[in-house]
Amino acid sequence: WKITNYVVELDRLKQAAIKQGVDVADPAILKGLKQDAANIVKNTVPNYAFVGNYVKASRLLPIGNFMSFPAEIMRTTTNIAEQGLKELRHSKPVRGSNVTPYVIDAATGQLVKNDNPMYATGFKRISGLAFTTVAVPEIVVEGAKAIYDVTQDELDALRQFVPEWSKNSTLVPIKDKDGELRYIDFSHSNAYDIIGRPFRTILNNVQDGSMNDEQLLESFVSGVNEAGAEIMNPFIS
Repeated sequence: WKITNYVVELDRLKQAAIKQGVDVADPAILKGLKQDAANIVKNTVPNYAFVGNYVKASRLLPIGNFMSFPAEIMRTTTNIAEQGLKELRHSKPVRGSNVTPYVIDAATGQLVKNDNPMYATGFKRISGLAFTTVAVPEIVVEGAKAIYDVTQDELDALRQFVPEWSKNSTLVPIKDKDGELRYIDFSHSNAYDIIGRPFRTILNNVQDGSMNDEQLLESFVSGVNEAGAEIMNPFIS
């Protein structure tokens, strides 16, 4: 999986360099592109060697196995957001947002096209994960409702009785052999579900064009921290 990601990222970097007239056959240039591709993969694909010291220490506790995966998901998704915004950023000073398809040049005051050759890649990187984190939970919930013949009214009623930490979660309804309605808290089974909220926010703000890349990243990190607290709440409490 990491090798596949590396090949894809390297090809993207090569194509962007070619558009700028760079000779990608030059050994020194190619080496730099390979290093950049490797760094992107290292920072955006989960790798448990990179979890923080507090997570490594927590492995001695009963909750350690649960903490490692969400912690790595939060690290990589934050890096995905940062990488995506880097690929959306216009190279020159602008007035207002610097991550929209067209920006206002600070020197001339004219509306110009964003000159980042990786712009399409950056938008796909952010919007793709945002879409996945929205679509997958919906598909799982609707599939479970169909399989177990659960109505939306029943699901809404179920939400009134779940613990506090599951009030805002994606609930997957199931029924046991006696027909009793039960549920799986999908948000705490799938770290991408909770982390998807900051991604949806960042995508909406990019399209709105009211914030620059630094403001967007700061807002995203704040959302990730809130998601992390929500993931850990049932274990800590």
